[in-house]
Amino acid sequence: MSTWKWFVKFPGDNVVTLTKDAPANTLFIVDSDEISILRDTPFGHKIAIKNIEGGGDIIKYGVKIGFATTEILKGEHVHIHNVDEISLMIRDEEKKRSLRRS
Repeated sequence: MSTWKWFVKFPGDNVVTLTKDAPANTLFIVDSDEISILRDTPFGHKIAIKNIEGGGDIIKYGVKIGFATTEILKGEHVHIHNVDEISLMIRDEEKKRSLRRS
């Protein structure tokens, strides 16, 4: 296993964005926590830096970008197979409409 340091993270994020391809079992440190990438993950994709419950928010660059459709384990690839972005947009739009009516 190698030690690996190239990712993008903002305060409050629960995922990091990879700045290069990362093979499975690559180790990296985030906020003093050692994380092992669970499977080969390509450049530009996200890795969970903590366990995320099904239905939990996915936070990237300090912004909520979707919901976990299933439990996502620390080190797991986070992408369209386990994130729902459409429901987030619908829920936020419904919230805005209800606030306008108030």
